[in-house]
Parts: sequence; structure tokens; C-alpha cells
Amino acid sequence: MATTPVFRMVPPWTPELLSSVQTEVETFLAGRGLPFVLEVGSGWSTVWLAERAGLIHSVEDDKGWRDEVERVLSDRFDKVCANRVDLVEGKHVPRWVSQQSEMYDLVLIDGGPDDTRLASLFASLTKVVDGGWIVVDDVHWPQFKYVWSVMSQMGYKRREFEGQHTRKTGEVCYHCTDIYCKEFK
Repeated sequence: MATTPVFRMVPPWTPELLSSVQTEVETFLAGRGLPFVLEVGSGWSTVWLAERAGLIHSVEDDKGWRDEVERVLSDRFDKVCANRVDLVEGKHVPRWVSQQSEMYDLVLIDGGPDDTRLASLFASLTKVVDGGWIVVDDVHWPQFKYVWSVMSQMGYKRREFEGQHTRKTGEVCYHCTDIYCKEFK
């Protein structure tokens, strides 16, 4: 398992997603009561989602980064809170996703080793409640080339987002994010 050099998360607690995606997700979660969220890849988004969800389960394959996210969550939220970030070796992340017993209102695929993101997406399909959303960041990456074709054949609808995003490091990068749902309301 990889371990990130010592790095401390600092506010603002905003995810590395396009602002238009953040707005869509925030509006969706606000209309769901106490939504359950499943996240593949933890970080600022974990904290941001925990502020808006009833429960968040996140998986991370980097021990140093997972420990930092856990530190921030424990500093910001009640110790009895059920939010958690599990440490799972990268190649086992899709299996971890498929073994979750809960059903989720939102699944965010935005991390983990590049070669497991696609498998994690498909493992999550049975974990989403009716009307729930699956958000996949970085869909412009080669491994996602055929995702829309497969998802549409499975009856999913898609909302596409793309644009420039300024990372926490100040780097400006191009982002493409898709939101999938059986039926958008």
C-alpha cells in the first residue's frame, strides 16, 4: 500500500470537483433527508460530503492520506459519528465496494488506483437506491471511454460536466465529470 508523505489537509473543505458538479450534488443531497454516501477515494470531498450527508463510507488505498482524512473527520465531527474511511489495498477496492451492506443515495468515484476506478464503478451499481446518483470524476480518462455506452444500455441517464478547475495546488486542469441516474427528477 502506498503512503503519502506527511501532508495536512487545510480548509476550505471543498472537493476537487467542478463547481457546477458541487452545486448539483449539494442540491441533490439537500433533498434526500439524511443521505448515505459511498466514496471511492477520500480527501476534501470526504469532509465536504460528511457535512451534507447522514453517513459517509469512504475507501482509500493510501495509508498516510487515509490517516489525515480520519484526523480531520474526528476533529470536525462527533466521535460517535458513523462516518468512516477504510484502508484497502488498491486492487481490492472494487471487492470492498461490492461487499458494503448498505444502500447509498450517492456514490462518488473519484480516487483509488486508476486501474480499479472502472471496476469500482460497476461494483457500485447494486449499491445505489432507486433515484440515487453515481458521480464519476475524470471520465475523460481512457479507461472510461466506453462507460456511457454501457451505462445507457443498462438504462441510465447522464448529465455531463466539463471545464477548467483550479486544484488546491493552484494548478489549473481540465475536468470531465458524469452523473448517472436511472431517472433524474
